[in-house]
Amino acid sequence: MICTANICRSPAAQVLLQKELQDYNVLVESAGTRAVEGNPADSSMIELMLERGYDEILQHRSRALLPSHTNRYQLLLCMERDHLASVQSLNPAVLGRARLFGQWDGQSEVDDPVGRSIATYEKSVDRMTVLAGQWAKKMIEMGFVT
Repeated sequence: MICTANICRSPAAQVLLQKELQDYNVLVESAGTRAVEGNPADSSMIELMLERGYDEILQHRSRALLPSHTNRYQLLLCMERDHLASVQSLNPAVLGRARLFGQWDGQSEVDDPVGRSIATYEKSVDRMTVLAGQWAKKMIEMGFVT
């Protein structure tokens, strides 16, 4: 899961997708294209995720996306087209493995709620919950998880 600072969207999406795939042997991690190492998740995102029963968000610490990450994972799911471009510039060989998280929703992007209203955060989490469900289904169908 990839976003910008790795403190809001990608950590939440990581938790949501991991929960969708909890019955499978799969590792879901996250990173940011401009992340500073070691920051906790955004406080508004933590609050919202805790309200929804996802206390795993408390364990999150941000990390920067490195070229080595692009080789390690079968899928690199990006929140925005800019993130997708950053991943592909780090490693052009990932073209077939890097996708938008909103791929199954008309190639849509997930807007960054940081600094905006709690309603914006809620909309973002609701949307990522749907997208995580879509990706989990596709990952199972495509044999990415066992």
